[in-house]
Amino acid sequence: AWVKAEYTNQNLATNFYSVGHVKEWNASDWTAYDKLTIKSGAVEEDLTDFPVYVDLSDLSTSFWNTVADDGADIRITTDSGSLTELPREIVSVNTTNNLGELHFKANSISSSTDTTFRIYYNGTTTPDYNGSHRYGSEQVWTNGYAGVWHMEEDPTVGISDSTSYRNNATAYGSMTSADVVDAGMGKGIDFDGSDDYLDCSAAVPVLTTSFTMSAWVDFDMADDYEAAISFYKSDTEYLAMGSDPSGNYKLFTSGET
Repeated sequence: AWVKAEYTNQNLATNFYSVGHVKEWNASDWTAYDKLTIKSGAVEEDLTDFPVYVDLSDLSTSFWNTVADDGADIRITTDSGSLTELPREIVSVNTTNNLGELHFKANSISSSTDTTFRIYYNGTTTPDYNGSHRYGSEQVWTNGYAGVWHMEEDPTVGISDSTSYRNNATAYGSMTSADVVDAGMGKGIDFDGSDDYLDCSAAVPVLTTSFTMSAWVDFDMADDYEAAISFYKSDTEYLAMGSDPSGNYKLFTSGET
């Protein structure tokens, strides 16, 4: 699961959003930031080290006029105290259309008061962090994530796993780069409903006795069973999450048709 950071108001006077010069955080080369506010009403309980999704299209004109083409100059910090830097993953940045997707690991999110973070940028050709770096992409997906696949890539070259396990998925069927489409979050893949699938079996040994599966899926086949995620050993040993012919979402287990 994840939480999305949102803007409720982009009026400078409200303090929900701001762009300006700063001297904190001991990073003098980063001179501008936008504020990201997570509303406490959207958080059921206090969270620690939790992945937050950021739709970069929500950010300011200043951000898009300044940020580097690859987004490698983006840094995320807390908004109080010593402005602690936090791990983040830049999934995509499109400075032509002002679009992009980012995830960062919030050290703490409150369910009783709004929590604010800063997204810094400086427009330089700063090299991105290596995934295993203290603030790199792999550090966002800790706390038991066995695999995270954003599905931004051409499936013919494989789909990268963002976790430290690097359980990259192999594509089967007739998928090409043309099947990478806009989705509920960033990009996704348009499966043909016939022979297209992704094999992520390398992630299975990481799973323990209990685990959570989640996916953004748009089912478009009527009068049929569809699986979004499945663990398949044989026709009598499987576990799948999908929909039935009536459009109900359900979990299918061994022996069920």
